[in-house]
Amino acid sequence: MITRIGVIFFTIPCIILLTLYGMELSAATDCQQLNLYYDAFNQTCVESQPEFSSFYMRNTYLVNILLLVSTIGAFALIVGMVQDKKARQQK
Repeated sequence: MITRIGVIFFTIPCIILLTLYGMELSAATDCQQLNLYYDAFNQTCVESQPEFSSFYMRNTYLVNILLLVSTIGAFALIVGMVQDKKARQQK
């Protein structure tokens, strides 16, 4: 049971982060194809190059919380696998 919860806690945050990053990257690519620059703060295409800001700089708390949840999921996976191994050895 702990292993299943660990898998969910480990994978879902990664999928969320990759989806959000991919959506933003798609918008930036659309702007580049129009020979414009992508302004991440306003989420629009602009003619002048905006100041650089990474996805992490704009979404620090979201990224940190999701990575923390993913780390907790990894530890839950480890605990679950150790418990499963002990249960199999006792049989």
